[in-house]
Amino acid sequence: MLSDGHPLSSTRLAVHGFLDASESAETVRRINGLRGRWTKRAAGYFTLGAASYLDATESHDSYLAAAVQTNSLLSSAFGDLYSALLGFLAHVLDEPVSYGERLALPGFHIFEFYGEPLELPRLQDFQGYESAEESAFERAHFDLQFRDAVPDWTPEATVSFTLPLEQPPGGAGLAVWPLDCAEAVRRNLSRAELSTFAAQNPYERVSYETGRMILHDGFVLHSLLHTFAGARAPAPKGQRITLQGHGVRCDGRWTLFW
Repeated sequence: MLSDGHPLSSTRLAVHGFLDASESAETVRRINGLRGRWTKRAAGYFTLGAASYLDATESHDSYLAAAVQTNSLLSSAFGDLYSALLGFLAHVLDEPVSYGERLALPGFHIFEFYGEPLELPRLQDFQGYESAEESAFERAHFDLQFRDAVPDWTPEATVSFTLPLEQPPGGAGLAVWPLDCAEAVRRNLSRAELSTFAAQNPYERVSYETGRMILHDGFVLHSLLHTFAGARAPAPKGQRITLQGHGVRCDGRWTLFW
């Protein structure tokens, strides 16, 4: 749950328009033009940019090294986007915002759907069509990446943001459960118990809208949903592409990263 002093405290999630349709399409065109620089994480699952939840879990130095390699590419290809993002978040958060020195810039999630019916995917298997609900239960989580990205920092507040740029047929979005991180800690819930909670409790389905950014503090239990099509619907083809990032506030200033 958002603290009373958090700029987004009036709501669990906030949605703001950021890019129009042509700007979103142009960003997708650039991302696809850099396909050779994508990092394959699993079948049908790629990133463009370093991601702390993937690259910093075993070695912080490896994450910083990956950030050096990708930041120059991202800033060169998407300089206008990153400049606009700073101004946008400074307005929304009503405080100074900057990118973290040596930290990875906000980057892109890319999921590709090949139109091939598959068995229910595992947590790491995102190829093709999936049963949105069951796989979402497995992925339910809180955004605690700052512990890996900036392990020596003690944030006053945090923010996570997702900007949908391209969606597969049937749409995409977030599943959000009525459980915050503080309550999960109080109840000493394990990772497996969080998945069980997600499976046994109803969630709010938040639909993505291309070009409209979803923001929250990261401490509400949530998971991505690739498609809202029913289990008997034809397997989709296409891409789910989002800009992803996080921020931490220290001494009244926000530092962004991924």
